[in-house]
Amino acid sequence: MTAVLIVDDQLELLAITGAFLAENGYTVSWAPTAVAALKLLTTHRTDVLLTDIIMPGGIDGFELARRAKVNHPDLKIIYCTGKSNLEPEQIGHTYGPLLKKPYTQSRLLAVLEHVTGGDYQTVPALPGD
Repeated sequence: MTAVLIVDDQLELLAITGAFLAENGYTVSWAPTAVAALKLLTTHRTDVLLTDIIMPGGIDGFELARRAKVNHPDLKIIYCTGKSNLEPEQIGHTYGPLLKKPYTQSRLLAVLEHVTGGDYQTVPALPGD
């Protein structure tokens, strides 16, 4: 089973997304902050990090992914955000696709299947991208 760590400061979204992924056969853990996520990465097997970009606590989703990749180079990353106008200097180097909020459950599953099935950069754009 693919293990997904969901990181988002919106607790309701964590609960809904976590329950949906668990119902679809994923092993799910979650964290409301990047700091909590980094701690979980030391104790829980994680294949995919699904992280919000804008979060409180001084570590955004991009920095979380950078730090996570240091100790987990094979970790797949999916970023998600409701913000539509991210500037290149805000983004920096990324490790995975961006999922725009609000996203559908089918869209989430499609992106998860793509990142776990190979290099996301070689996958054709999905409908709606």
